[in-house]
Amino acid sequence: MNKYLYMKNYMCFLFVFLCGCANIVPPSGGEKDTVPPKLIFSSPENKKTNFLSNEIILRFDEYVQIKNLNEINLSPPCKNKIEVIQKGKELRLLLNCVLDSETTYTINFGNSIVDLNEGNVLKNFKYIFSTGFKIDSLKLIGATYDLYSSKIIPNSLVGLYQHADSLNPYYYTFSEKDGHFEINNIKSGVYLLYAIVDKNGNLKHDQGELISFPKTIENFNTDLQLSLFNERASFNILNVENTSYSSIAFNHTSVKDSIKILNSKGIWKRGETKSEFWFKNGSNNIKYQLGSTIDSIEIYNTDTIPLKLHGSVDFHKLNKYAVVNCNKPISAVDPKLFKWHAQVDCVDVNLIDAFSIKIPVFDENNSRELIIPSGAIKTIFDEENDSVVFNFDFNRSNYAILNIKHFNPLNKTIVEIFKETETSYKKLIVDTITSFNYIKPGTYSVRLFQDINNDGAWSAGSISKNIKPEPLQIYPQQISLKANWELDIELQD
Repeated sequence: MNKYLYMKNYMCFLFVFLCGCANIVPPSGGEKDTVPPKLIFSSPENKKTNFLSNEIILRFDEYVQIKNLNEINLSPPCKNKIEVIQKGKELRLLLNCVLDSETTYTINFGNSIVDLNEGNVLKNFKYIFSTGFKIDSLKLIGATYDLYSSKIIPNSLVGLYQHADSLNPYYYTFSEKDGHFEINNIKSGVYLLYAIVDKNGNLKHDQGELISFPKTIENFNTDLQLSLFNERASFNILNVENTSYSSIAFNHTSVKDSIKILNSKGIWKRGETKSEFWFKNGSNNIKYQLGSTIDSIEIYNTDTIPLKLHGSVDFHKLNKYAVVNCNKPISAVDPKLFKWHAQVDCVDVNLIDAFSIKIPVFDENNSRELIIPSGAIKTIFDEENDSVVFNFDFNRSNYAILNIKHFNPLNKTIVEIFKETETSYKKLIVDTITSFNYIKPGTYSVRLFQDINNDGAWSAGSISKNIKPEPLQIYPQQISLKANWELDIELQD
């Protein structure tokens, strides 16, 4: 008996000891699952004709879940939303609406179906059925791109509408990564076609979202190129910020000279989408007006912005002027203190505006260093600049020349050379050849547009007012410009 108890105690001790010493690790797994769910059964079957059911069962090869119910839509639309019931590997869909006869329907799932464990997306899954004896077979293909930059726009909503006042598309799809789209199973008829960058996913166009001008579609055998733009909008202040103890900044849309300051005098620095107002009266708040709306902003920021200078070259007159820009309003300059390296005489300095100074070039071969000692520039706040030296490159051989030939230029046509979304050079076309003589080496794109409203900038259209965007053309290839090179390109109508 004692021997039995001894052996029993010994085995218990050994078990506890081994468990304590064991290095417990989770079982090693294989490669991470990256495969999306696959449909293995549906009732009724996909692409069913003479469809009479109000319920659809979809079964997949693994457990699934719905990531976003709002992405599931019936096209053509019904009054009620589809009800989705999730259970294991199955989705049960309740249509809850009266279907039109002789009509092909598509349930668009977007990217809403994912597997339960890894969240792998079943992209752009569709379930198709027809209440008639056939599946409609017309289709529409094309691509979407930004009208102003010619960049591809992926994931834009492309919809066919039965009526001009329809809020939701009758048929729709989304463009792929390369901008291409395809709408299938369309019933013969006349439709309006729009493309929209639907940021909030409500299948409608909202202010600030890119949109294409509507096209009437009767012929479905063409490859359509849809150009999207931001509608011309009435002036709108997006936000106001107190940037320092003596300045406020307005972020706004297009028209930049519509804001009025009501209770303070100061100096404006106006831009296309951002404008600054500088003041020095120590106000607790600044009252401003836009149209009939009056508002104010509290001046709470006690920070000061350091005075900064920036040098640039006027590319129109490379060997004539240099420009020095100040980030604060200038009240005075002392021309006697400005000096080009190797120049003895004083420099004839001129203010372009409250923020910019024009300095004539002394000698294009030697005038590379501009010396501005401390105290040469004074702001409206009695601040003075620190000593600074700017190095300018006036050597023509370090720049490129671009000649743009256009044999049938329309009246008031402007040509722009740009990188990404930033315009670098701009000129009004007055002849069949427009030359840009001093361009920094680099890769650029070229566009031209007809400035119909004479505002010096490209103006987008307004769909509600039936105003089309100003005619615009982009050279199909990017151009590479090198130092001391001259390049000719030709723009066709």
